[in-house]
Amino acid sequence: MKSIHPEWARVRRAEKMFLGSTSPSAPLTEVESEAIIRCRVTKECARDFRLLLERKGVWQGGPCFGVRTNGELRLQAARPGGPRPLLPAGDDPFALHPGYVLGLSDMLDPIQYDWRAHWIAAPDSLPPEDLLRWADEGLKRGLVDDEYPLIGVGRDRDGLSYWAVVWRVEDSTWQDLPIVRP
Repeated sequence: MKSIHPEWARVRRAEKMFLGSTSPSAPLTEVESEAIIRCRVTKECARDFRLLLERKGVWQGGPCFGVRTNGELRLQAARPGGPRPLLPAGDDPFALHPGYVLGLSDMLDPIQYDWRAHWIAAPDSLPPEDLLRWADEGLKRGLVDDEYPLIGVGRDRDGLSYWAVVWRVEDSTWQDLPIVRP
């Protein structure tokens, strides 16, 4: 059966969050709607994290862009929440500049990649402690949930370290996600 609304396009997450878009959106495909069971960090995204962690002295965070299929979230790119002068003063890893994030969303392939997760890093670039406390804060702000995990990033002796959690609605609890490294 042919779609009743073939003109429907996927409404991007940034449009929903910052513009309040209520346009009908194409439904998720079957492979997109499966619960997230693991995250894969691509080489490109790992490179982004290495560059982002060069900045020290403040909490930082921002959107991760990628694609979700068959229960796997493949992260293709990580970006800051906005240029530092445009973000609110203070150490807030959930601070986002709407125009910046909307621009990123438009710049990336609109068919395949969308804002799929949020990353945070501690001021000293060490792995963030108490990731669940940060996850609770992200949940309150509507940035992380059962569809959009929180990714903690830091440096250790072996290079980059990652942690990921996703909210499980059925249990009202956070679940650790395994990370597949590049």
